[in-house]
Parts: sequence; C-alpha cells; structure tokens
Amino acid sequence: MINKQLFELIGDKKIYIYFITTFSVISFVANLAITTIIVYSLYLVSLSQITWVNVGMLTTIVLICLIIKHVMSLLIQVYINKIGDYVKQSLRERCYEKILDTGLNHKDANAKLMQLSIEGIEQLDTYYSLYLPQLFYAMVTPLLMFLVIVFIEYKTALVLLACLPLIPVAIIIVKKKADKTFHIYWEKYKNLGNTFLDYLQGMKEIKVFQDEKRKRQDVIDSSENFRKVTMKVLVMQLSSITIMDLVAFGGAAIAIVMTLFSAQNNQISAFYALFIILISAEYFLPMRSLGSAFHVGMNGLTAGKNILGFLATKMPKTGNISIDGIKHIKVDHVKFYYDESHEIFADLSLDIKKGLNAIVGRSGVGKSTIVNLLTCTNQMITGAIYVNGYDIRDIDLRDYYKRLALVTSHDYIFNDTIRNNFLFKHPTATDHQIKDALKRVNLTDLIAKNQGLDYKILEDAENISGGQRQRLSLAINLLGDKDLYIIDEATSNIDTESEKIIMENVIALAKTKMVVLISHRLHNVVSSDCIYYLDNKLIQSGTHENLMQQKGNYYALFNEQIELELGYKVNDHEA
Repeated sequence: MINKQLFELIGDKKIYIYFITTFSVISFVANLAITTIIVYSLYLVSLSQITWVNVGMLTTIVLICLIIKHVMSLLIQVYINKIGDYVKQSLRERCYEKILDTGLNHKDANAKLMQLSIEGIEQLDTYYSLYLPQLFYAMVTPLLMFLVIVFIEYKTALVLLACLPLIPVAIIIVKKKADKTFHIYWEKYKNLGNTFLDYLQGMKEIKVFQDEKRKRQDVIDSSENFRKVTMKVLVMQLSSITIMDLVAFGGAAIAIVMTLFSAQNNQISAFYALFIILISAEYFLPMRSLGSAFHVGMNGLTAGKNILGFLATKMPKTGNISIDGIKHIKVDHVKFYYDESHEIFADLSLDIKKGLNAIVGRSGVGKSTIVNLLTCTNQMITGAIYVNGYDIRDIDLRDYYKRLALVTSHDYIFNDTIRNNFLFKHPTATDHQIKDALKRVNLTDLIAKNQGLDYKILEDAENISGGQRQRLSLAINLLGDKDLYIIDEATSNIDTESEKIIMENVIALAKTKMVVLISHRLHNVVSSDCIYYLDNKLIQSGTHENLMQQKGNYYALFNEQIELELGYKVNDHEA
C-alpha cells in the first residue's frame, strides 16, 4: 500500500524512511544474535563446557547487542522526528501558500482546510514515520529468518513461508472495503468540524432567533454520524487483527509442532529445535505489526490523497505583466453566473476612472459580485476586464493586489494590538503615521483612553463597537498609498456618526485616487463622479443630478429610501 504520489511528496526526505527501516533491521539482527547466544549458552551448560572465559565473552556479546539495539532505537526516533518536522512544516507551508495562491475566498477555506492542514497532516506524518518503515521492515525480516531456519530445518521454514502471505492477503481483502470506509470517515469528520465551527460563528444569531434546539440537534446528528463510521473503522480493524492473530499464532504453532517432531526423530538437535521455537514465535510479529498499523496507514493514505487533491487545485489564471499603477479599469461585456440557472450578469460593461465610482442597485443584482470580479476572486464566464488596457488575466496578480485596498463590512481585525494590526499590512509604518491614520477616522479617543497603540483588540473585535471596527479597518487601509480603493458596504450596520466619518474619508480619498464604492444607501453616493445603477445589467449611469433628471430606476429607488428614512415623500427639488 505505497502511493507513488505520496512517496514522492516528501522528495529526498524519503531516505529517512530507508534509514528507519535499516536501523530496525539492524536492531532485529542484534536481537537474533542475543537469542543465538542464549541457546548456545544452554548448549555449553549441557556439555559442562561453560567457563568464566565463555561467560565473559558471551556476556560481552550480549551487552554489545543490547547497546546496538539501544543506539538503533535512538536513531530511529531521531529520524522519525526528522520526518515529522519536515512533513508538518513543509506541507503546512505548501497548504498555506496554496490557500493564498488560489484566491481571496477559496471555496474550501473553512473548517475542512483547517482539519486537513492540522489533523490530516498529523495522520500523514504517522503514515510516513510509522506505517511505511513497518511495511519495509515486515518485508525484510521474515525473509532473513527464513534464510536462517531453512539451513536448520527446511520443512518448518517452508511452512512458515507459506503461512506468511496469508496476512497481507487478509490486509488486501480488508483494504478493498477500507478505501470506501475511510473516505466516508474523513468526510464525516470534516462535516462534523464544519457544523461545529458554523455553530460557534453563528452563536449570536442562534441566541437571538432562539434556534439553539435545532442547531444543537444538528451537532448531535453530525457527531452521531461520525461515531457510527468510527465504529465501522474499529470493527474493521478488530476483524483484521483477529484474522492476523489466527494466521500468526496458528502458523507459529504448526512450526513449533513440526520442529518438536523433527527433534523427537533426531532430525535436528534439541538446541536447534529450541532456537527455531524461539524465533518462530517472532516470525509473524513484523507482519502482524504491519496489520495492526493498517488503520494508521489507511488514515494517512486517505488524508494524503485529500492533501494532494487540494495541492492540485487549479490555479486561477494569471499572467506576468507588471503594471505601473492602476489608472483605468474597463469591464467589457462580462457574463457571469454561479450556476447556469442563476445568472448574475449577461452583458455588463463599466468604465471606471479616477474619482468616486459608485455601484448601486437593489439587493441581489450583483453589486458585490463586481468586487469579486475586480479582485479576481471569481472568474468571468465570457468577456474581459481591462486594467490600463491589459486583460486582468494577463497581469501579475501579486503586483495588482499590492496596488489595491479592499474595505468591507466584515474586514477581519486580528486579536492583537492596534499597532500590530497596522504593521500586518504596513510593516514599515511608524507610530506617527499610525496615529495620523487614526486621527483621520476620529479614533484618537480610542487610544487616548486605553493603552495607546498597545491597546489589544480582543477576538472578533468584541471590545470595540461596530462603528469603531469599521473605522479602524478603513484607517489601516488608508495608511497604504494604493491606486484603487474598493469600499464594499463598509457603512452597513454601523452608527450614523461612524457612517458620516467613513464617507467623509471616502469622498476626500476620491479626489486623488480611484475609488469604487458599493452601497445600498443612495444618499452616500450623491457626490459620486459616476453612479452605475445595476439590475443584473447596467441600467443607468451618470451623476446623481443626471440620474434624478431621468426619473428612471435610480430616481425611484432614491425617493423610496428617502421616504422610508424621513417618513414622507419629497419633491424633486428637495431630492
């Protein structure tokens, strides 16, 4: 059960597996030598030829063998640790890099990836450090014992050799069923993690809507499904162990009986018989240990295949063109859908230039989808997006990302100090620059009343208000001198004061930069240089005054919102 791709995954470090196997074989030979010395000592005693010289010499050999076994055990552990360190560090780095390379919102960037990169790699580590060395060891040592026994009593040796393949045959039979079972096991395990993580993340909503009972039942059901498949794995493992025990102990018993008959018929001496009996008991142990480690190997193999599948995830198409700033973006006849029955855009064209470009429309018309297209999180079906005249798919995305900032209503603030949250995006920022950015969003009181820039933001930013969180996120992005700022619903669900401060900064920023503002509140886009009204396609575009004069969709939605907020209708002049 050697997977070639997994074997090649660790590169030149697979030599560590050979080292572990070699040291194990050397330890086995030392153990065989100790058995030989014990039998030989009994032989000398029976002949009354034992002397202090013999005792000293034999004791020295035994001590040397014990030292060799101890040294081999230490070396085995050293190389097991080396494999573990390499697998955990290298594969986790590769998984992390893959997450970064596959886009901003990889579809599996959730509990599944967490489990894969933590528990999955742990299982794969065991596959490399325990199962594979045991597999090679189990192939070598029975052959060595056969070569030793065959020169003493060939019939017993042939019986042992004939019984040995029954263990791998049992393993192969179990493996056919195990492949599917372990695949189900991992799926249930990942689903349990997803359910539990979803429950934790949505705890507030669950409490508010009093849905604890149903969610609790979901976790219980997921746990029960995982328990059932775990029991299947254990039953399968115990069944295979039972079969292997019958073969191992049965084969050893047959070999011992045959040896005793040979000794009784004077075909071999009693001491040769004793030697065969002692090593016959160990003949099946390597293969039996391999069978016992079978579930470890299958677990690691399944986890490894999942990791290989993730590492083989198709990369988003990207090029190598470097751009000198972001000066102009053209969305040209773009078609996009999540599935064919749910088309978002059939034919969308936008012309985004320096200044404030607002994208508005009713809910579900594709406003945030444009953000995903501009950040290359989603790939268009047809059409193109041009940046400075270059197709965005031909541009070096790392270079492109360096020149844009994305501010959303759910930006993540790390559980760290305010200073370190800034330094994460801007490693060279000074305290003066950070304080200046905080001043622009009116957050100087936040640091003045606490521990300054060393004030630690708690998990999920629970020690600051929603408005402060959004302003802090904006301040972090303002510190970097970007060419393109995408503001996606950054003023939703916050207080009026914070909304005003954020919009003042956005409007000021648009005087020198290219800003794309996604907003469901139209009074925030009144001062925009160009407003794009969408309804799964571009319906209207122009300034606020132009669109109001047209008395179309934008006019209707604007008045609808004003009436909702003020409680009465307004005339065109007031609008």
